[in-house]
Amino acid sequence: FRITFPAYSTTQLAEIFETMARKRGLTTTNHDALIDCAEKLTHSRGFSNARTMRNLLDHSIIEAASSHDDATIYDKDLLSAANHVFTSKEKQAVGF
Repeated sequence: FRITFPAYSTTQLAEIFETMARKRGLTTTNHDALIDCAEKLTHSRGFSNARTMRNLLDHSIIEAASSHDDATIYDKDLLSAANHVFTSKEKQAVGF
């Protein structure tokens, strides 16, 4: 069987991302860029609400760690991470 969750708005998804980032001691620099990424992700294959935002955050942290020393997620980190999340969903195999 399948459990259906109501979809979050892109603003709510951005807030979820920012809350998870804050809990990890990170800050973000551009709320509008985050909303744009959330909008694109909602239409991507394999989108799963807050889980997708957590994946975006995880990849953003990796991008940030490889490019600078401060605890900030910049636009370039977010865009690189979003590209990875989009790409990984397209190539993801189903089954065993």
